[in-house]
Amino acid sequence: MWQLLLVAGVAAAGGGVRSCLRDPPVCDGVGVIHLPERQTAIYAIEGSWEINLHGDVIRPQITKKQVMVQGYAAMTRVSPCRLKLDLWNISFSDWQEGEEDMVETWVMVSGGSVGAVCSPLPTVSRYSAHLHSLARSVASAALNVVPELGAQPMTASESDEHGHCATRYQLMRIWPGGREVLRTKNLAMCTPRDAGHKSLSILTDNATLSCRHMYEGSIKDETLRHVRCQQTLTLSSVGVMDSILTLSFLQSHPFRPVSLNYGPLHEVNLGMELMPRLTKQHQITKAYNLLSQMCEELSQRVTSKAALLYPDLIDVLQHLDQETLMRQYQEINSGRLCPNHQKLRGVFSGALRDSSAPTAAAAKCSLILAGLVRSSSSWALSLANVKQPSAETLHVCGGLLATDHWEASEVLGIATMASHASCKDDGDNCLVMEAARRIAHRLSGKLNSCSELDHHHQVLIAIRGLANMKHYGHEVELKLHMCGSNEQAADSIRVAAIAALGRGPCSSQALNWLKWKVLNESLSSELRITAFQSLRRCNEKEAKAVAILINQRNSDSQVKSYVNDFLSDSKSSQDTRQLSHHLLANLTALLGLQDTYLFADVVFQDSFLPRSIGLNLSSPLLKHVGGSIQFGSRLENLENVLQALFGLNGLARGSMEIWLATLIEKIEQMFATASQDFIQSHERNKRSYALSDVVQLLNRVQHNAVTELQGWISAGLGDQECVFVSYAFDPMALHWEELITSWFDDLLETTYSSLINSNAELTTAWAEVEEQVLVWSVIGTPVEVWQQEGGLISLAASSEVNLLSLLTNPYASTVDIGLGPSMGVYSRLGMSVNSLPGRTVVTSTTQAAASVDVTAVLALQGSDHIDLRIDLPDSSFHGYSVQATLSLETPEDDERNHEEETHDIHESQDTSNEVEDDDGSTCFEDDSILAGSGEKLWDNEIGGMLLTKQHCSRGLETALGIKSGQVKQWVVGQQAASVRSLGYLQKREGITGYKMIISWKNPGKKSFFLDMSIEAEGLYQDYRAGLVIGITYSPHITFKVQGHSKEYSAFAEVSLVNDPNLKRIDGHIQYQRIHYGLKAELLMVQDGGHMSVKPRLVVSYPGVQEDALLEGYLASYFSDKISSVTVDLYTEGSLKVYLDTALKGKFVPKGQRQTDRTALKEAFQHKDAVNRSRKFADSKTFISHIMVLTKEQEAHLYDYAIKIAKMFYSLPAKELHKVAYKYALDSKSPLILSAWKKEQSATRDWYYAFMTCQPQLTLKA
Repeated sequence: MWQLLLVAGVAAAGGGVRSCLRDPPVCDGVGVIHLPERQTAIYAIEGSWEINLHGDVIRPQITKKQVMVQGYAAMTRVSPCRLKLDLWNISFSDWQEGEEDMVETWVMVSGGSVGAVCSPLPTVSRYSAHLHSLARSVASAALNVVPELGAQPMTASESDEHGHCATRYQLMRIWPGGREVLRTKNLAMCTPRDAGHKSLSILTDNATLSCRHMYEGSIKDETLRHVRCQQTLTLSSVGVMDSILTLSFLQSHPFRPVSLNYGPLHEVNLGMELMPRLTKQHQITKAYNLLSQMCEELSQRVTSKAALLYPDLIDVLQHLDQETLMRQYQEINSGRLCPNHQKLRGVFSGALRDSSAPTAAAAKCSLILAGLVRSSSSWALSLANVKQPSAETLHVCGGLLATDHWEASEVLGIATMASHASCKDDGDNCLVMEAARRIAHRLSGKLNSCSELDHHHQVLIAIRGLANMKHYGHEVELKLHMCGSNEQAADSIRVAAIAALGRGPCSSQALNWLKWKVLNESLSSELRITAFQSLRRCNEKEAKAVAILINQRNSDSQVKSYVNDFLSDSKSSQDTRQLSHHLLANLTALLGLQDTYLFADVVFQDSFLPRSIGLNLSSPLLKHVGGSIQFGSRLENLENVLQALFGLNGLARGSMEIWLATLIEKIEQMFATASQDFIQSHERNKRSYALSDVVQLLNRVQHNAVTELQGWISAGLGDQECVFVSYAFDPMALHWEELITSWFDDLLETTYSSLINSNAELTTAWAEVEEQVLVWSVIGTPVEVWQQEGGLISLAASSEVNLLSLLTNPYASTVDIGLGPSMGVYSRLGMSVNSLPGRTVVTSTTQAAASVDVTAVLALQGSDHIDLRIDLPDSSFHGYSVQATLSLETPEDDERNHEEETHDIHESQDTSNEVEDDDGSTCFEDDSILAGSGEKLWDNEIGGMLLTKQHCSRGLETALGIKSGQVKQWVVGQQAASVRSLGYLQKREGITGYKMIISWKNPGKKSFFLDMSIEAEGLYQDYRAGLVIGITYSPHITFKVQGHSKEYSAFAEVSLVNDPNLKRIDGHIQYQRIHYGLKAELLMVQDGGHMSVKPRLVVSYPGVQEDALLEGYLASYFSDKISSVTVDLYTEGSLKVYLDTALKGKFVPKGQRQTDRTALKEAFQHKDAVNRSRKFADSKTFISHIMVLTKEQEAHLYDYAIKIAKMFYSLPAKELHKVAYKYALDSKSPLILSAWKKEQSATRDWYYAFMTCQPQLTLKA
């Protein structure tokens, strides 16, 4: 978990104040100038905080908690920058115990910053700490940075317990002898006062604070009469925290010096004093309890509850010392703490990796140094997460650099952790800074060998580590400059050294070095561009001046091309050699992602391939990894490698297929020879086979293959030196590619071992997001806001292999395999208020788990056939479990009510599983699905009434006899509400397993067919399903897919004819007897100067085998004297009817009338236009005894509407009006009305009469 952000305000702005006995050396009194000096003002205090649940899911019965506070405060500005506050008779509605009558607090204020909080007592009680925090809030509420505010609003900078904030001051009212001022600030935009701490914006963007000040008197001599501050903090889908503080002026009097305490004043760390703390023994006990629970939960598979315990484990590890952590790891590794120690060890290792505590980092380094743990890149790189390392941690982890050979991940992790070292007293002699300097000195020692080829890799690692440290000092900066200028050093080292200069302190001397390198025409373009990038990172103004100078000179084309991208007034060059660029992609405009940009740096140098490519993606979506991810790669001599391998005289000799075939044949020969030697050796020695023998055999084959491949490459390259160097990732400590590679290596190693061992298992956990921020209410109560996301994953594998059969006849072998993958993930968003009685917590939690146990028998049947028999055991739950909970936890839980609710839930459980699904059938007869889920039904954690519903899916049951479905449960209690979904798979009774058959055929060199089918075994062998995939790619391309099951079948085929004169694509889809097809054809014929093109588009659908939508003819003839083009488009079928009727005015009636009105009704699901629009009829143009169209003609028009509907074309009412008018003209009807001729369309009255005669016809309006 990330280091807890304690915004305690322990230092005043700019002064570094550590004492409240006197004003700081630089004291301006800004913020309290409006308060008269040495004048005591007494105020009545009233306030409250209230937290309310809200969200889209169901809510518990108790949804809010409120606490009231009241009392009195005396505030005196003793000196220009010191406030003395005396609080008495302070009472909290949730705290009835008696405490001190009066608490004295001193607060430092200077430069608009509320700083140190001091007490005359060396130690403070929990109640006194709350009063000191309330006193600081009173001082913050009275703060005024703009005492002489005019009519125009102003924005000023303030600093208090919420951080550095831009505060808006606005004059609301003014009257004779008084005024009202409004202060507002967006807390989500405030910058934390302590470096390394995170802003509230990473968790919420809705946090506001407003204060209203009422003053009486003139501005020079006014009194603060009333203050009302209100703060709102919203956590989406969780809750809202509101707090109010009111100060009401009672009286004032001159300050009485006799009330001064002339003894020492002690600074109070409110962030530490107000947080709930457990003793060391309690923390150890809590850790062991969590480990015990996780051991039980992980006994069979990963559950959602086990995943939810993981962030709690990370949290408790933050508070344990190094010795305790090492002892716990050894107890877990030995199996003394948990029989399932392999699973628990993976989880505990992940928790140590994700912990950001200095003690956890020291424990990790100590375990590696002691040889108890193999060093991994994920563990080493996680050291970078330690934000406040101690001197002891840096000393212990620095021991990893004591050897001559360093691992890149260890150097990057240690160096980044050292970059976070800081001294509270700003001195040069503190132990933690001394330890960081020793690490920098050890890294810089490698730079003495930057020109030696044997130390190339180690020097490069050291330079990357120094770049991560950033503040490495002048001596290291000088060594980096020497390596960057050393012509004997490799280009990769020179580039890395120059890049590291841009991440350091950037002294004036370093700036001059970088400018000289950019302007030095004798250097390569890559070095000059890298120097420009470092110069721009140090000083953009200097970089722009250098870019202008290069643009004016006849400089290298690549350098000029790159720097011109940073000049807004530069003109684009026509020089095609200028390939190096700095590119910007605004993803906000392209994809709509807020404030998301992608920067790319492409550098070329004397090659058609780029020398380096760098990408930088910045987006609010990456807020948990610093807001941006930068990565890239750098290549040297890649073109020489390609030429040596695939050139005309290269190793592959222009044919990659022959080269790969030869290589594969060589590896097969190696395996056959090694296997034969292996068998003969054991026959001679008459010794049985052992597992170590198989491992030795496989390693031997691997070694021979790698050696052979290296020999081929060396022979092809000759004496050329080809270096491939990975570019430095930035932030370098993240190094995601090493983390992913490490995890996959572990996974593949486990899977590989499971094929030859009897049992193997890999369990790991991860915390993707662990954010926690501490803010304060306006009455001084600390509020924690956090977000946690992550999960656990486990892969169990077992096998039984006939080793002799596998080695002697690999094409007729059998392998028994068992796989048990399971995974649990969690997402939790919460907010807690730390009041005197304890924590009030609101959370929204989503947890999910998925698992499946599979047993299989794999049989190899020759070189083109595999049989795989799979079974899903009935003894375990298969599928997933998801639970979302919204809860409010208060310190004063009512145990009696909880017991009553527990009784209610047991009663409801007796009948919950009898609920039927939507179609009236019961999904399952008993509660085996719920009981087999690996968790108790709700575990009585949430009291309340329980409701269960089921939903069954019939698809798998119909095809393979596997019953699948979903069970949903809802429960509402006093303080929590939850919804849960359980998915399951259950095979039909009588099925013993499933047989999967995979076969493939290659009837020709240009075709391939794959047949996969699965069928049930046991009593119900008729359950089966299959899939056939085929592809033929010469001379024409054809792709076929066929699926079939017990009751259903589907077929799809797509073919592409690629002929010089004919281009055709043909596709068909068939489901049962329903067939759809589409054919597009383009015929081109060329004869001398004459060319003709004929397009054709044909469709087929149920009821119509083929119907031409469009055909055409395009002919062109060109000669010296005559140029002509002829175009003729024509159609057939339904479209011809429409076009002839609507455009050409020719209608050929069909001999047979269509009567399928149901198809038209199904095609148009619109409300009848007659019923919607009859009120618009004019009642003038239709004469009942005069028929414009005869009944026979209206029947033809009806048939036409039916045909159009079957072709899925819409026919709006207005279009029908026009078709009817043109049909009447072509039919030479003698009764065409003048209104029809005027509108060039039939009228509404005719339309309504026509529709009335056709009651089953429904058209669009």
